Amino acid sequence: MADIGGESASPSQLVWQVYRVPLVLGLLSILLIALSITIFIKLHQDQAPILFSSDQVAGTQSGIRAASNEAILVDVEGGVVHPGVYRLPSGSRIDDLLGFAGGFTDQADMEAVARSINRAAKLSDGAKIYVPVKNMIGGGDSLVADKNTAIVNINTASQAELENLPGVGPVTAEKIITSRPYTRIEELVERDIISASLYGKVNMLLSL
Repeated sequence: MADIGGESASPSQLVWQVYRVPLVLGLLSILLIALSITIFIKLHQDQAPILFSSDQVAGTQSGIRAASNEAILVDVEGGVVHPGVYRLPSGSRIDDLLGFAGGFTDQADMEAVARSINRAAKLSDGAKIYVPVKNMIGGGDSLVADKNTAIVNINTASQAELENLPGVGPVTAEKIITSRPYTRIEELVERDIISASLYGKVNMLLSL
């Protein structure tokens, strides 16, 4: 047994004296490794994606763009340059549809348009818009009853009164009666009760 300072040293004391520095360094290394692992795990557990306001705005805008890409089909007839069915972005308004249809013709009844059509209204899928046209006394398809023909109330008229209208037969008269009540005369076309061409012939003879 070795003699240290006049005293006999035990084997454990000898090991400590010889390997003291390596043991201390090894223990410190183990502690540092354990601390590093703990910090790494905690950072990954607590870390969450940071959403800046610009990211939120971008996400909202992309959602709006996706919604606007949805298409609707709308039918426009009457006093427009190019009547027909149009595919428009969702959220379009009647004024957009009129632009696609080439605008109003010379025969469009602008007073009736101002009364019955809200050009700022949003369109829905499957909607039908009829642009009123001016009535002309004459021959051909534009022929209407003369000024002596009685005005017919589409909410109260009898079957016989409706059949007196130009181009209105028993079937059409019955459809008009069974579809009551009406809040606007244009609903006859919008609800496919009569055709746009027939409406052009008789609309000045109708009332509510």
